[in-house]
Amino acid sequence: MKPNERFNLITSIALKLQAGYNTTGVNILLSGYGITTESVDIVPSKRLYVIDLLKSQPDKLIVQIATDLEIIIPKKSIQSTNHFKHILETNQLHSIIDDFNRAFENLETDPEQAIASASSTLESICKAICDFFKEDYPKVQHMQPLITKAYKLLNLSPDQHADQQIKKNTRWTK
Repeated sequence: MKPNERFNLITSIALKLQAGYNTTGVNILLSGYGITTESVDIVPSKRLYVIDLLKSQPDKLIVQIATDLEIIIPKKSIQSTNHFKHILETNQLHSIIDDFNRAFENLETDPEQAIASASSTLESICKAICDFFKEDYPKVQHMQPLITKAYKLLNLSPDQHADQQIKKNTRWTK
């Protein structure tokens, strides 16, 4: 987690606890996560108190507390577009870059083209997965068979799992 993301998340937790709990409640809640709290009933600022208690905690615990408190955590974006581009270029996956760029460029001006290019991006990714595993493409190279093949190669296909919850979603395997 980036330092500013961590700061914002800790601050959000502190503000939520400040608004909804007294100091004893804050101590009980945080001690439930294994955080050592002070034996106090009143603090000058609950927000600063919580920030001080959380600042040395691991990211995973901060995220868990925020999730449990139903604080919206921003989805992690690709850390670096350049890193992503480097991976694609290193593996000779230029068509994926081209398709993605075309989709992005047409997003506002030509939504239909953007959707077509996004579909091409997904198809290219599925084909790259087949290539990586040295597997043939499906005979029918429509979106569904390609996705199904990629899922199976990555062990993401619901029918490859014993867990009934995973098997419930068979949408991509039919």
